[in-house]
Amino acid sequence: MKPILPTTVRHIIALFFIVFGVCNVSFSQSPFTCNTSGDWTNDAIWSGTGIPSSGHTATISGYSPTITLQADVTLATLTITDGVTLNLNNYNLTVTGTLTVTSNATISANEISGSKSITVGAISFGANNKLDVVGYDIILNSSLSLSGGNNYLKTDGGNITINGNLTLAEQADVIVLSSGNISVTGNYSSDSKTSDLNWVNGNCTIGGNITIGNDYGNTALNCTGTGYLIMNGTSKTFTANKTFTIPRFRVGSSTLSHSGSTVTISSVYDHNCITESVISGFSVSGSQQGQISSCGSPSPTLTAAGSATVDANFNVTFTDDATWRSAITSVKYGATTLTPTTDYTINAGSITFKPSGSGGSGLRTSGTQTITVIATGYTNATVSQTIGAGVAASLEMKTQPSATVISGLSFGIQPEVYVKDQYGNLSSGTVVANVGVGSWTIGGTTSKAS
Repeated sequence: MKPILPTTVRHIIALFFIVFGVCNVSFSQSPFTCNTSGDWTNDAIWSGTGIPSSGHTATISGYSPTITLQADVTLATLTITDGVTLNLNNYNLTVTGTLTVTSNATISANEISGSKSITVGAISFGANNKLDVVGYDIILNSSLSLSGGNNYLKTDGGNITINGNLTLAEQADVIVLSSGNISVTGNYSSDSKTSDLNWVNGNCTIGGNITIGNDYGNTALNCTGTGYLIMNGTSKTFTANKTFTIPRFRVGSSTLSHSGSTVTISSVYDHNCITESVISGFSVSGSQQGQISSCGSPSPTLTAAGSATVDANFNVTFTDDATWRSAITSVKYGATTLTPTTDYTINAGSITFKPSGSGGSGLRTSGTQTITVIATGYTNATVSQTIGAGVAASLEMKTQPSATVISGLSFGIQPEVYVKDQYGNLSSGTVVANVGVGSWTIGGTTSKAS
């Protein structure tokens, strides 16, 4: 038979376990502090017992100490005060709560091997603070507001991800160099007082709205390489409070709208197969205006015609695909949309181009352009085609010879003429000069490039 404890004794034991349990929790969550240099794993530099790890709060302060990681570290919160240097030493740093960096504190992070990251729940910066790393990804799981010319996030070779909104003011920056990407899942706003998102050959993707202030607007979104600005959210708005230019823009949703001043796309507008036309409020300039993504099934490969000239029809060939042929909606030579039948005909395995067609002035000009064949449900088929000048058909005087000459001597000013084909392109040929009036005898030869 089990003994039965009196009620009062049971209450005392229960109370003991409750108090004992609370004490254990309190000790495990005690904050750690450090004010001297050393390795993170050296418990002698930390207050309390052991070293700070998952679930702990840590503060590093003192007179310019340097703390060096010897393994990956995960904390609840971390505070680094004025003058402190935290050397990540090619290890990962994760702070589930807030990373607080006060004035002139430094996190040194240079990725040597593997894929390293700094992942934080939130960042709190003091004055003159920056997170400037090499190779590391910076991942922020909350919104971020930065203000002040000496406050910025920067990675050279890594990516920056902000899972929330991003607000930049008074010359604060977010910078990704090399081929790194910037991703903001929420809204992005900048007062444009040289408060910039900067990227090079990666992409900058904004999931929410974009709002650009009315000062120095061309620097709020600054791509210096081949990267795109991508807006991939639905029912979002790009608000520009000043005329604004971006080089490459990719639309992620047909519901994107524009407000305010015109946004000019100076190189490539990529509709990403969402919408066929440029959205109202945006304009496209430059040599690739209106360029779009390739959408749909692969098209046949085009083969350019060899030795094509403006004097005769020529064929661009492909492995025949009757379904693709029937889906062709337009053909371009350079930026010019050609007229069916007049400028080209589509045949099994080839497209015949006709420079003599009444609408084919582009085909009558010697040079090299891209032929683009657009077919519904297929990627655009393209090929670079060179068209040469035709045979000599006319002369045009370039330089008249000397008005006064001496018998037996060369002209002081040699005559020069242009040799042109039937469409006025410079051609080549032999020109024989004859005396029109008088009894002169002209002799000798002079060669000139046409």
